[in-house]
Amino acid sequence: MSDAEDAAQTVFTRVFARRAKVQEPRAYCYRAVKNEVAALARRQRGGLDAALRWAGSQVEHLATEDAYHQREVGIVRDSLTILPSRQREVMAKAYAGYRISDIAEALGISTPTVRSNLRHGRATLRPVFVGDGQDLHWRAGRQLYEAWQRGETLPAALRPVIGWGWDQAKALGVDAECGTAVVPLGGDEVKRRRRESPFAACSWVLDALAELGKTTGQMRVVVDADGVVLWRGGDREILRRADELGFVEGACWDIKNAGANGIALALATGQTVKVCGWEHYVQAQHDLSCVAAPVRDPQDGRVLCVLNLTGTQPTVHHAILREIDTIAMRLHRQLRTRGHATAPAIISHARSVLADSPADR
Repeated sequence: MSDAEDAAQTVFTRVFARRAKVQEPRAYCYRAVKNEVAALARRQRGGLDAALRWAGSQVEHLATEDAYHQREVGIVRDSLTILPSRQREVMAKAYAGYRISDIAEALGISTPTVRSNLRHGRATLRPVFVGDGQDLHWRAGRQLYEAWQRGETLPAALRPVIGWGWDQAKALGVDAECGTAVVPLGGDEVKRRRRESPFAACSWVLDALAELGKTTGQMRVVVDADGVVLWRGGDREILRRADELGFVEGACWDIKNAGANGIALALATGQTVKVCGWEHYVQAQHDLSCVAAPVRDPQDGRVLCVLNLTGTQPTVHHAILREIDTIAMRLHRQLRTRGHATAPAIISHARSVLADSPADR
């Protein structure tokens, strides 16, 4: 209402100034007010757009700042984890901005002791900050892993899914060094499981995984609902490393047999999971990092299969997790559209696809 009043006042002022030249005052005022309101709306919209652009830039700036802050917090947390407890306490307070005298008073130690712990802590951390910080993350993780294995109080918190997986593997009696030695299923049984898998009708998934694995330099794996490896392929060096671990076609890669790993946790939780290096329960897998995405049955929600990428990189980039999750969701939608559980034609198609599949050769 106030905008219309402003427009009318502007027009009446203009008409009064030009009253001698206006032949049809009523029509002129009506048209002029209409034009003025439209112009006012355009100006306001332009101001709103500018405000939104400014707000968007501020949000992006704050997100960047937050990302840097989170990265810094992570580095500090990891660095403190690898220090002895007293040095960790002193360094934490120093990082928080406490003066040496305040640290000494808070911890009940002398100022020379504070200075000594600071000196030794910095000397310990200096080498691990050279490079990209991966050595720091590795050493911090190993400290966590070893403390957990000894039953000690952890110097930092584990990711909940990793802590749960470790607890499950330990309760199941999985060997923390090598895992459980299990003889893989025979080739005929693996082929039978492929034929009966609803996933087999969607052969494009293997191509998508192959392309993603080639781009990222990782091994691609598909397991069924039991955790049995049905398809595997990719980088030869990683395949050779997987062979050494028994991570082969026909092997069961669930928690009971292989401890906490990406595939096992995706099967157990029904969520996309990444597991990096020392987060694996079995020490023999600590040179691997992986991401696994489950595909759920559109009818009852149970996990039908898990898509996995495994490599020797120290970590898994979030973009890779997002890509494999996208493939899994696309497969889920396709299965829902086809109604895989009740369509014999799909199983027939799957058999024809698998008969010519390179995975069988």
